[in-house]
Amino acid sequence: MPKSKLCLYNDIKNAIINAKMNTVQNIITNDNTAINLQNKHCDSPLHIAVKYSDPDIVRLLLEASANVNAKNNDGETPLHIAARYSDLDIVILLLDNFADVHVKNNDGKTALHRALAGINTSATMAKKVADITNLLIARKADINSKDDKGYTPFNHAINCWLNNFDVIKLMVKHGAEINKQDKKGNTILHNVVKKYKCDEDVIHLAGLPKKDYKFEYSNYIKLLLELNADSNAKNNKGETILHAAAHYSSNDSDIIKLLLSYGADPSITDEQGKYPMDNATSSK
Repeated sequence: MPKSKLCLYNDIKNAIINAKMNTVQNIITNDNTAINLQNKHCDSPLHIAVKYSDPDIVRLLLEASANVNAKNNDGETPLHIAARYSDLDIVILLLDNFADVHVKNNDGKTALHRALAGINTSATMAKKVADITNLLIARKADINSKDDKGYTPFNHAINCWLNNFDVIKLMVKHGAEINKQDKKGNTILHNVVKKYKCDEDVIHLAGLPKKDYKFEYSNYIKLLLELNADSNAKNNKGETILHAAAHYSSNDSDIIKLLLSYGADPSITDEQGKYPMDNATSSK
């Protein structure tokens, strides 16, 4: 970038960071090329404004014809960033100005991936993520789009389940594949049941007493069953969900009872001819 343009870029960047809207306006009025300049990381002024969560400056830049789908060196558009930061107001602004929901970053992630990868256990934040997810789906975001590791947005939602039941229900409603199998043949329900017997570090991160965490986790398993997760699905070893529950949660009979109440069949054997309850015996 020529030195004169670098100075221009730094001027508009500093004005954005310091929320000096009038200065931003004056810069682009005097030299409109400032609007789409990019630094060595290929961040445009719009990227910067989105990172600093300033909807007024974002609106100003969009009205001045900023490139809404500009990519930085990570392949991220402003929409990726707004989705990752769960910034609902800015996501709306970008979508209303024709941000492309299908663009993938260098890791193959769409804005929907980024929105769900940032889920945490805050109920307030979860509501924003649900609203952003709804907006992106309404704009035809691909709910089953795979990133470079083969993960879909739904995989991220499943991994960050606490306080996010509404997001999970929303995604299943719109076609997320709840019974999709991984390379080992395990379904989401297999993997969720395996993680029921969690360690103390996981419980600590959730910010809940152990008893409350396990109660919420059992409700999560129940939610998946209510969403038609197959309680008798087999993995590559012929193991059903009950096999997993008996092995990993043998001391928590409530999970086994829950699975049985949703039609899990205790008479199904795995490829070694073992019944689920054989796993309970071998895990002790």
